[in-house]
Amino acid sequence: MSAGPLLSLCIPTYNRASLLEPMLQSLCRQCAAFGERVEIVVSDNASTDATPAVVATASAIHPIRYFRNDENVGSRNFVLAVEQASGEYG
Repeated sequence: MSAGPLLSLCIPTYNRASLLEPMLQSLCRQCAAFGERVEIVVSDNASTDATPAVVATASAIHPIRYFRNDENVGSRNFVLAVEQASGEYG
């Protein structure tokens, strides 16, 4: 069994802070029971809204690995989200 996360939940996002907030709040509460066995990865496609603040607030409940692209890379953000994952399943 590996020492890292077992499951990675990968979330690509772009300017959806209002939708991301309730989702992360719910996921973080549920994942907290599993500790480091479940990781949450958010790949931000250069959002111009409050996405960074939403992630920072939610990460107080459960750690979130947050990555922000310097520029909007379109649908490649889906692939980048998964590439950032370190879980056995993701």
